[in-house]
Amino acid sequence: MKTPTLQITRRRLAAPLILALLAVTLAACANKYVWQNSRLAENRLSGDTAECRYNSEKLINDELKQTSPFDTQERGQLERQFSLFDARKRRDQMFSNCMRDKGYRRVKVKPKPKQKPKAS
Repeated sequence: MKTPTLQITRRRLAAPLILALLAVTLAACANKYVWQNSRLAENRLSGDTAECRYNSEKLINDELKQTSPFDTQERGQLERQFSLFDARKRRDQMFSNCMRDKGYRRVKVKPKPKQKPKAS
C-alpha cells in the first residue's frame, strides 16, 4: 500500500520531468537557424549577439527580482516552472527583436548532404 506522501511526491516530480522531456524532444526535432546581416561585416555578429543577449537577460532578471517573494511562495512548483518558462520565452523574444532591430534576420541552415561511403 502506497502512502499519501509518496504519491504527492511522485506527482510533484512528474511535472518538471515531463516538461524536461518535452523540451529535449522539441530541441532534437528543431530546425537550425543562424542570424545573418549581409550589410554588416561578419565579425560584428558576435558583438551584436552578445549585446542583445546581455540586454535581454538583464531585463528578464530585473523583472524576476522585482517579483515579490509573497507572489511566488503561495504558488506550487508547477506554477513556478511555468513562470520561468514564460520568462525564458520573453527573454528569447526580446533577443530576437534586438537582433532584428540591428538588421539581422534568421536564416535556416541547410543540412549538409550525406556522403555515400565509397565502394571498394
